[in-house]
Amino acid sequence: MGLALPPGIHGSVSVDSNEGLAKIYVQQEVFQYISEQHDACDTLEGVVTWWIFKQRLKIGRDTIQRALDALVADGKLRTQTIPGGRTLYVSADHLHPTQQQE
Repeated sequence: MGLALPPGIHGSVSVDSNEGLAKIYVQQEVFQYISEQHDACDTLEGVVTWWIFKQRLKIGRDTIQRALDALVADGKLRTQTIPGGRTLYVSADHLHPTQQQE
């Protein structure tokens, strides 16, 4: 199975190489960042601290939201809107403090 690199990213990797896969992942994150931030420029330290970290937070948040949505759809979690309009997630088995245990 071949791994697709984003446009503009060149290289080869052995699919058995974790380091090679990590390199491709980082290349994709950097490419995504510069695709959204056309004027980006930074040192290695800045790329590590800001570009990669920022991309991972974005990817992580989107993935977590989809996972939470799936757990709600499966009936494993319930949601409640709290003041300020934010969503609170709670186990579907958890009783609300106003509910009595039988």
